[in-house]
This record gives sequence, C-alpha cells and structure tokens, in this order.
Amino acid sequence: MEEIPGTKLFCWACGEYVPVRYGGGLCPECGSRLVPAAYDKAARVTAEQIDHEAHELKTLTGKLKEARNKNARWGFLRNLAFLPSVHAIKRFESEKSDACARRDALLERQEKLAHSRYYSSAWFRATGMCLRSDVGHGSVRDSNPFAAAHYVNHGEFKLETTTATKERRGLLGEYVAYDLLSSAIDAGCFGHARLLRNLYVPAGRGARAGKYETEFTEEIDLLMVTQKSVYVIEVKNLNAPVTVRHARGGKVEVLVGKPRSDGSESFCRDDAGPHQNTWHIRALTKRESDRIFASELVGITMYVDNCGFSVLVDQGSNGMYFATNTPGDYCLPDLIARLETNRPVVRTEEGVEALVRHLDMAYSDADGSKAKEHVRAIEIRHRSPQYAGPKRPKTKQGKRDRELEQMMDKAFSRE
Repeated sequence: MEEIPGTKLFCWACGEYVPVRYGGGLCPECGSRLVPAAYDKAARVTAEQIDHEAHELKTLTGKLKEARNKNARWGFLRNLAFLPSVHAIKRFESEKSDACARRDALLERQEKLAHSRYYSSAWFRATGMCLRSDVGHGSVRDSNPFAAAHYVNHGEFKLETTTATKERRGLLGEYVAYDLLSSAIDAGCFGHARLLRNLYVPAGRGARAGKYETEFTEEIDLLMVTQKSVYVIEVKNLNAPVTVRHARGGKVEVLVGKPRSDGSESFCRDDAGPHQNTWHIRALTKRESDRIFASELVGITMYVDNCGFSVLVDQGSNGMYFATNTPGDYCLPDLIARLETNRPVVRTEEGVEALVRHLDMAYSDADGSKAKEHVRAIEIRHRSPQYAGPKRPKTKQGKRDRELEQMMDKAFSRE
C-alpha cells in the first residue's frame, strides 16, 4: 500500500524514511538529529552541489557545442566513427547526461529535505497541521495557509502559503514567530526554555466579562517560559506598514497603514495588539499569582514584517516591547536574548518544566472547545446592549432624535 504523504520523514543523513514521530529526535537508522537546523544545513550543502553540477553542465554544453562545430567541418564525412570529433561528441553527451541525472537527483533530494524539514519542526508537533498538498479533505484545508515547502536561494527554507482569509494570515504569523523561537530554543539561546501556543486564560468578571455573565477568555498566541522570565507574545500578521510611535499623554500607539503624500493619516488605524497583550498579562497574573511573579511577566507584540516595520519609541516604554521577524535590533529571538541577560534566575530547570506542565494542562485547547467558547463569548459581548433600564438607548440620528430623548429623560426623572 502506498504511504500517505507526510507520514514519513526523509533522514537528511542516511537517506532512509522513518516514522514522523521521530521528528525532533534521533533517526532510528543512523542516530542523526531530525531537527530543522540539521535539515537547513544539509539543504545548504545540497544547494552548493546543485550549483556545482549546474556549472559542470554549462561547461559540458560549451564543449559539446565546440565538438559539434568541429565535426561539421567534415561535411558528408562527419558521421565516420573514427573521427576524433565524433568520439568527443559521444563522450560529452554521455558526461552531460550523467551530470543532468546527478542534478535531478540533488533537486529531488532538496524537495525531500524541505518536505521533511516542515514535518520535523516543533510547529508540526504542536499543531499537527499538514501541508495543503498532503491533505485531501476540504474542511481541513479551509483554515490551512501552508501549501508546500521548498528550499530557495542557496538553501533558504520557504513555505509556499495562501492567505486568503484572516484566519490563515493569523496562523501564518503564529508559525513565523513559533519557528523563530523554537529554533532559538534548540540552539540554546535562552538556556532552558519551553514554548506553548494558544492558551485560553479565563479573564473573570470585570471589564472583559460579558453583560450576560459570560466567562470571557484571553487568547494568548505564544507563551515562553525560561528560568528568568515568562514571555507573553501577541502575534500580528498585517498586510500594511506598521509604525510604533509616541501618542498624546505619554502613550504608545501602533499605526497600521501608510500616510498619504500630503502627510494625512486619515486612513491609518491604531492597532490594539499591545493593549490586548496587556489584558492577557492581567488575566495570567490574576490566575497564576502563586506561581508567576508579576516582575517575571514580559509582554511582547510581534508584527510580521510584510510591508515595513519601524519603532520610534524606546523598548519597554509603558511596559511594552515590540518585535518583528526580520534580522536586526527588533528580531524576536534577539530581543528576548537581550532581555534575558539583564534578569536574575528565578526558577530551576525542574521549575520550568513544572510550570509549563501546569499551564499546558490548565489553559491549552486540545479538542478546540475552548477556541469555540472564546469566539462565542466575543460575539455575545459585541451583540450585548450598550444601555440597560427604562431609558431608551441614545442614537446618532440627528438633532430631532436627541431633543426627543431629552424630553423622555425629563419625563422619566419626574416619575
């Protein structure tokens, strides 16, 4: 029976196929580590070999052309088998055929490496989300932005994606951040660290609770626990330039959009990502005050750099940190690494594991039920009436309506 695509990993070292459950671990055939970094390194070597074979093909093509030109001088005698040019043509054709076969084999290996690189990633182990090319069911494909995996530009890993919906863009943004952090964790950049995604923390009653006493939850995109800190990360994937700057009253605002040529910002909007992250941290502090100190919590809002990203404020202004995925001062792993250097150790490695187990069991969403309840609570909150009591809700329909409401208010006050 033919193997279902995605159920086997191609080992970058020995070339054998092994079950996908060995992703992130050791190959049972040769003992090599099946991790994205190893696949990336193997892909770079393969890309160099492909370039070498391409250079050989170019050289052989030139030699074959030169041999054919020499052979053409013999006119009607050019097909005589003893002619040196005939021997040269046969030799160069054979060498070119062998070089093409080697190049095609390397290209095939590169595709296998890219495919297995995705399935060996921590993201796949956390989500179980296959590539769209490996999924046949339409309902599963609807929310899946990952079409296929390739290596381009001398061994650079790239996912072919389709982001036609907001849900797909959000998942792609989470993948970008998760892949950056998981690779940094594997490299030991943060010491002993663990990463969680999509945690639903009950917000309780108050400003974030619904009018109908619905229990609103805070959806934390990514949460990373180290021996020094707990990082709460809100991920945004927007198809517009992002500018973080100072606003009135010493506040910080995030402008999404590009100002017009006349300097007008009438169609730029203020993104609520940092404020959402503030609510996430408040809910986590309230629920886990006995396990997590408030001083440990660090809120980071990451914007995927699609059309430009700039920060015009100091990091940490009003307790807010901002990051992106492109290399530089604001790259997410580099920002966290700098923050880690200035913080004291507050828990042991065993403490990290215990806290991650607790948070995973308490707030993760294994069956998708918490996500559904979260969406339902948001819908109920948005549809709830803004006013209650005997008074009619105020409208914005014009002066006559406002005068009528004032008259009704006076009538109710007399009663």
